[in-house]
Amino acid sequence: MDVYEWDERYRLSVPEVDEQHKRWFALTNAFLEEVNCKRADNATVKQALLVAVAYAMRHFEDEEQLMRRIRFPKDEFRSHCTMHNAFVERVNALAKRCREGRPKVAEEMAAFMNGWLVRHILQTDVKYVGFYMSLDSVGNRRRLSSRRVGARPPTMPVLDRQRIVTRLRRRR
Repeated sequence: MDVYEWDERYRLSVPEVDEQHKRWFALTNAFLEEVNCKRADNATVKQALLVAVAYAMRHFEDEEQLMRRIRFPKDEFRSHCTMHNAFVERVNALAKRCREGRPKVAEEMAAFMNGWLVRHILQTDVKYVGFYMSLDSVGNRRRLSSRRVGARPPTMPVLDRQRIVTRLRRRR
């Protein structure tokens, strides 16, 4: 299975967001390495998946908060959030299949996560970043982005299932 590497074409020129995307690629690839490792046990693969998914969800929260702060148009914001929710639902469905012991699901999940991220950056994130860049001044952009996005340490906590369920219920 292909490993997806960070590439300059994914750069959005919002340093905090770019750093989070780079980290997401790394975590998803770490998950893929565990899947491909013949010696990795199920618990190790599961832990790598949980870390990657937890990071993705944290990134979604940061991204959505940035869009709120810059007053990204509501229709586009809702559409963007819908894509985030669809990602979470798809990963949950794949995780369920993985728990049921279905073959090749972990590989399918890794490919889905990285493929989704690439498409999301190139087709969707560019929209809010374009809006963000159109703000009246660099100082204003810096002030809006530096409040919270990317303010977390590079290691993410283990995924809390209850937090995921609560977040999905709130969005419905």
